[in-house]
Amino acid sequence: AADIGSKDSIALNVLEVRLAIEIESAGLAAIRRNAAQEAAIQEAFFEFERLLLNSEPTGPADLAFHRAIA
Repeated sequence: AADIGSKDSIALNVLEVRLAIEIESAGLAAIRRNAAQEAAIQEAFFEFERLLLNSEPTGPADLAFHRAIA
């Protein structure tokens, strides 16, 4: 059987692909957004930041941000 890499290297590869996609998505969202979409993106980002700074779970806010930039 072919060795496709360790779990750590696979996880790193997935993370690299995710970052590339998310960075491109955020850039396109910034270019193509209207005022309402921009407000939703900012609101989602600030909520994520608030939760992160307060050491609170960020899962739902992270999802809201990704939906806002999609």
